[in-house]
Amino acid sequence: MIVGLVAGCAIGIPWAWWRLGVDISTLWASRAIDAATRLASELIPPSADGGLGHVFDITIETLAMSVIALTIAATLAGGAAFVGARRRGGPLVVVATAMRMFLLVTRAIPPPIWAFVLLFLFLPGEVPGALALAIYTFGVLGRLMGEVVEHVDPGPGDRLCAMGASPAQEFLYERVPRVAPSFVALALLTFVAELVTAAVSSLVVNAVAAFV
Repeated sequence: MIVGLVAGCAIGIPWAWWRLGVDISTLWASRAIDAATRLASELIPPSADGGLGHVFDITIETLAMSVIALTIAATLAGGAAFVGARRRGGPLVVVATAMRMFLLVTRAIPPPIWAFVLLFLFLPGEVPGALALAIYTFGVLGRLMGEVVEHVDPGPGDRLCAMGASPAQEFLYERVPRVAPSFVALALLTFVAELVTAAVSSLVVNAVAAFV
C-alpha cells in the first residue's frame, strides 16, 4: 500500500504540475510582491470599521448562525443515521442506500456554494448562511452518526426482544441510549469547525448580496 502511494505521488504530482502549467516564478513577480505589500500595510496595524462593538456584534451573529445550523443538522442527522445505516438485506436496503446517497450529495457541496444558491431563495441575511451550514453539517453528521449505528452490537437488543420487548421499546431503551453519547460528541466536534465555516458563508452571502 505504501509503495503504491509513493508511486502514485511520483506519477501524479509531475502530471498535475504539467497539466496545470504551474509557474513558480509568479510567486516573486513584481505584481505579486506589490499585492503582498499592500495587503500587509492594510492588515498591520489591524483596524475595525465601526469599532470593537461592531466586531463583537458580528462575532455573536456568527455564533448564532453556528448554533442554529448545528441544532437543525444534528436533529435531522440523528434520524437519518438510523435510516441510512447499512443492512444485510430486506426491502429497507433501498431506503438506506437512497439516504446514504442523499447524505453524500449534501456534504459534497461546500457551505459557501449552498449559501450562494440559497441566497436567491431567501432575502439576504443570516438565514441563507445558517441553512447552508445546516445542509452541509447534516450530510457530515449523518454519515458519521451512521457509522456509529452500524457498529453497535445487536446482541443486547436481540436479547431484549427475546424477553418480550417490542421493536419500538428496543429502539428507545437500548439502541438510542447506546449511541447518544457518541452523537453528542460528534455534534460538539462539528460545532468547532462550524465557527470557521460560518464566517466564510456569511462573507459569501454579504458579498453576493452587495451585487443583487
